[in-house]
Amino acid sequence: MQPKASWIIKSYLYVFIFLSLGNLTNFIYPWSDVNAFHQILMGFNPSYVLSYVASFSSALINVFSAVPIFLYIYQRHLFNAAFWQKIFAARIVLELLGHQYDYYFLKSLFYFDDTHIGLQITLFVVLSVAPSYLLAYRQAFQPEKIYSAPHK
Repeated sequence: MQPKASWIIKSYLYVFIFLSLGNLTNFIYPWSDVNAFHQILMGFNPSYVLSYVASFSSALINVFSAVPIFLYIYQRHLFNAAFWQKIFAARIVLELLGHQYDYYFLKSLFYFDDTHIGLQITLFVVLSVAPSYLLAYRQAFQPEKIYSAPHK
């Protein structure tokens, strides 16, 4: 049996949920910058609805990505490895396709503001999601490293 999860990973779960829900609310509230960005794009070209759908789906799957962290902390099984592999693959695809607003925001920081700020924000974003990817990967491809008993 593995030792109990530390307070660090438990704290990370709450921070991750807070950040993920904050990202999701940017699509729900019509006065948010993210929503306005996508509405303006779709006003110019209706095909940009695909960008909106990808971004919204990415935000939804990121909220759902808190589940593997929870399962790790409390040593619980939910679904099989094939399910988590599909979720992990979908998350990666949606991360690559679904952050058009974030891409342009970061790009603008590097062009018009201090490059230092752009690097700091990029580093923060990467470090804030990296543990969730590690735990999701382990849930999907290495469940034996998480759980004491084998699970199919």
